[in-house]
This record gives sequence, C-alpha cells and structure tokens, in this order.
Amino acid sequence: MSFEELMKRGVERFSYIHESCQIDPTARIGAFNVIEPNVVIGPGTVIENFCEIMNGTVIGANCMIRSYSRIGPENIIGDEVTIKCSAITGPEVWIEDRAFIGPQTICFSDLKSKVAKTMIRAEAIVGGGCRIMAGIQIGKGAFIGAGSVVTKHVMPGVTVKGVPAK
Repeated sequence: MSFEELMKRGVERFSYIHESCQIDPTARIGAFNVIEPNVVIGPGTVIENFCEIMNGTVIGANCMIRSYSRIGPENIIGDEVTIKCSAITGPEVWIEDRAFIGPQTICFSDLKSKVAKTMIRAEAIVGGGCRIMAGIQIGKGAFIGAGSVVTKHVMPGVTVKGVPAK
C-alpha cells in the first residue's frame, strides 16, 4: 500500500505496517505503531499511538487498543474489547468479546512448557496493573481487582482480588 492509500484509510504517519496485514478501511491506526506480518484488524477498531501488534494476531470489530500496548503473536481478540494503556499480552492469548483489560496489565503465556492458552472470556473485567499467569482462564463476566496476581482459574461471574487473587 502506498503512503497515500494508508492515509486515506486512517493510518497516521510514522507507523510501520507489514504489507501482508489486512486492515479494515474503517479501522484507525495511530502514529508510531508497529504492525507485524499477517495481522488482521476488524472494522471500527482503533489502535492508538506507540503500539506493537505482533505477527498473526486477529483483532475483531470495534476494539480499542490504547497507547503503548503490546499485543503478542497469534493473539485472538474478539469484538468490542478494550485494552488500556501499556497493557502487554504474551503469545497465543485469547480475549473474548466485550472484555476489558486495565492499564499496565500483563497476560503471560509460555509456549515452551506447553501450558494451556491464557484465556479471558467474554465480558470479563481485569483491573489495572494485574498479572495473569500463563494458562489461566478467566470466566465470563468475572471481575479481577486492580493490582491482583491471578495464579488460578477464575470461575464465571466471580470477583477476585489480591496477591494471589482470591
């Protein structure tokens, strides 16, 4: 894509977007982003400034990825997901529709040890500064208090908080 075509599609200056990416024309890409090969970005999604979206990630419709976030490789992010500033996801993290990930949250994953994928189910809310350990599943509609370290699965609709989260 030429620079002019990218500007028409809502991509700001100084972002690197690999030519193999599929970005919906209604998506907005801020400045100084790096979007690696084979990324798919759905309609209406906004990626603010200084983000890195790693190879093979799929981002659904109407998502908001705030500045300074890093989305690891092979992530699957559903529709209407909000990922706040400076959040980080490891490889193969799945985040379902309408989930909320607070600022400076880290979702770990560990492909070398063959741990199950880290999954955040639909409508879950993860407060700011949380650490989600590799292979953890957070149930639908669960609420994780700010600053929590989640070391065990969280059942649907349950609220947990603390270090470790209980």
